Amino acid sequence: MMKHLLHPCYFVQKLTRNHSIVRLLSVGTPLPPQSDKGSTTNTARSSVDNSEISKFTATSDEWWGDGDNTGSSSNAVGPLRLMNPVRCQFIQRWTDAHYGQHGAIKGLRVLDVGCGGGLLSETLARAGATVTGIDASPDSIRAAKSHYDSLMNKEGERDTMRGSVDYLENCQSVEHLLSEIGPNQFDIVCALEVIEHVPREMQGKFISDCRSLVKDDGCMFVSTLNRTARSLALAIFGAEMVLRMVPPGTHDWGKFVTVDEMSRYIENDVNHTTSLKPWSMQFASGMQFNPITNEWFENELDTEVNYITYSARR
Repeated sequence: MMKHLLHPCYFVQKLTRNHSIVRLLSVGTPLPPQSDKGSTTNTARSSVDNSEISKFTATSDEWWGDGDNTGSSSNAVGPLRLMNPVRCQFIQRWTDAHYGQHGAIKGLRVLDVGCGGGLLSETLARAGATVTGIDASPDSIRAAKSHYDSLMNKEGERDTMRGSVDYLENCQSVEHLLSEIGPNQFDIVCALEVIEHVPREMQGKFISDCRSLVKDDGCMFVSTLNRTARSLALAIFGAEMVLRMVPPGTHDWGKFVTVDEMSRYIENDVNHTTSLKPWSMQFASGMQFNPITNEWFENELDTEVNYITYSARR
């Protein structure tokens, strides 16, 4: 009986028996209006939600596991370590496809928005990228710098770093960076597991600001959680309330972004750039966790819970 109650399908079955919830899940939370003329309110507001920052404020040992490969952690950062390999493989594969050559990421300028403790930044730097990392949490940035500096002081480890990482301590948001350095600065912009922690009404502007920082011939990678019945059952009830993979309250299901919404965010030119070629989502693929092997894997046929996208100008 207990195994039946813990099975994810149980939560879906219970939810779908309530017709009002089914209606909500099928329609989704209404997409916030995106002004065609540009909103002064959106311009003034920040993509940083201060209530979200403390959830991912962690020490270097917690971000990197200090030799622990189980993904366990006292806060929400543990599962991100396990997810990192599949995310990086997706980015490198589609970067190769985008630029038409193997190992294309070597020498490219990459922005890691919401870099946290540097999991993605360091991995891409090992592949040869010149990475800039920003994060809303000063503590996470310090943890990232501490880990990177420690790595670069070890001769054997230093030799594995074909690129470099620069963590910006005084830049906590993508809109701040855009105002400081202007558009078209990076070959690749990544925002992984970030948008679901951005205020709902600012999500479209957040993607537009990320887009603006990409060079005309560059590309963008965004990953998040889909707002579906399955994500409510697995990511909220299952991962947070039952299995305690992350602390309860780590995620707000209402901030999850459907694939269709993400596509519209990417296509909508909130910042009124003058590019002749419009943006579009080129590919979306699901990411799933296997509790038996304790590993994440890519499943391009299933984007119902976690998914990652590759976008570029058409």
